Amino acid sequence: MLTRAMTTRNVIFALLGVTALLLKRSYAGALEQIVHAYAGNLSVSFTLYFAVLSAGRTYRHPRLLASAVTLAVVTAFEVTNGFGVMAKGNRNGRPVT
Repeated sequence: MLTRAMTTRNVIFALLGVTALLLKRSYAGALEQIVHAYAGNLSVSFTLYFAVLSAGRTYRHPRLLASAVTLAVVTAFEVTNGFGVMAKGNRNGRPVT
């Protein structure tokens, strides 16, 4: 069972992950290409883990549940090319040239 302090920590870390995702586009500096390529996945994984950890606090192994759900969602996101949201193309699904 999570205490109030742990729940607060999880919410703060989840919000920190959201903030990192929102600020990713404005990053300009060392290793810019790497940050733009991987910061989104890292911040979403971070956010999902702590959000699911708080939501799954009544389960016997909440960390295992949080890890499994996070891995499944991030993998599905990658396999489906961003659930179709990130796909470059017009409304007909054709690539923009």
